Amino acid sequence: MTEQKDTIQEEEIGLIITYLTRQSPFFNKLIPSFTTRHADSLNACLSQAKAQKDPLSEISLLFYLINKKRPFPSGNRRIAMVILLYLLAKNNQWIKTSQDKMFHFAHWVSTAPEDAEEAVVRYIEKFISAHTVAYTNE
Repeated sequence: MTEQKDTIQEEEIGLIITYLTRQSPFFNKLIPSFTTRHADSLNACLSQAKAQKDPLSEISLLFYLINKKRPFPSGNRRIAMVILLYLLAKNNQWIKTSQDKMFHFAHWVSTAPEDAEEAVVRYIEKFISAHTVAYTNE
């Protein structure tokens, strides 16, 4: 992942979540409405992630922060996974792994010790790199 098209904006997250709330349950649960977010918390996650030096670091940190800071009243792991996939797709990438493995990975991140942020984010980068494949919408 060398080139980044552009970073994610809060409005994009809103559109993604609005779309998902109109669909069938994701991982057997409904995604909460975007309007239920803790706006300050979500903006802090986005700002911190955008400050990273490269796209992989940004995506990894955002995945971590949404899992740990919980800017939504529920569904943070599922939202983090969808945003991860969305950002990878924007950069012509995709995660090739099972839904179960992805869900367990997100759960592991959400339960990791707070003082292990740097190590967990590095591991997220390794996980993404190890499971990323080229993606085209053809």
